[in-house]
Amino acid sequence: LLSGQINRFYGNAHDRCKAFHTNALVPDAHSCTQRAAFAAVAALDGARTFQFGGMLGIDKIFSPEQLVYDIETVRYVRHLVEGCTLPAEDEIVSLLRDTALAGEFMTHDTTLAHCRELWTSDVFTNDSPEQQEARHGTTVHDRALAFLDTLPGIDAFELDQDVSAELDRIYARAVRELG
Repeated sequence: LLSGQINRFYGNAHDRCKAFHTNALVPDAHSCTQRAAFAAVAALDGARTFQFGGMLGIDKIFSPEQLVYDIETVRYVRHLVEGCTLPAEDEIVSLLRDTALAGEFMTHDTTLAHCRELWTSDVFTNDSPEQQEARHGTTVHDRALAFLDTLPGIDAFELDQDVSAELDRIYARAVRELG
């Protein structure tokens, strides 16, 4: 909030939140709660870009699982601050009249046209206990790891041999000179 006030005072653009910090060491309720609260406050203050996704332990540990949770958090917060587009007042009255006469709104054209505007998560679910049981009780953790497994090449990265050799040379020199 202080950063936002300083940027506004000096006329700087304030759409970037430079810290998405937590002192939690593992991706869990602690880390997610701190980061979600921080993201919501920053977004309500004008931030639209968040940095340091997936970082834990005040930016000392990277967790791909935490990054998945952070992406979902930012998607949710974006929906929170941007909201849904509502039709004009006369259209709302017409919709209410149509759906009241039909006795339901689920089959109305506008429901289908706009149902995707509601935020839905790929990792967090709104399953009933029966649906959860039918899916054999997968957890948020299970779904996050399954999502990570779908990312192409996540474990296939290889550093160019010339770059790797140069880094090895720099490291060896540092060890020799700095002990």
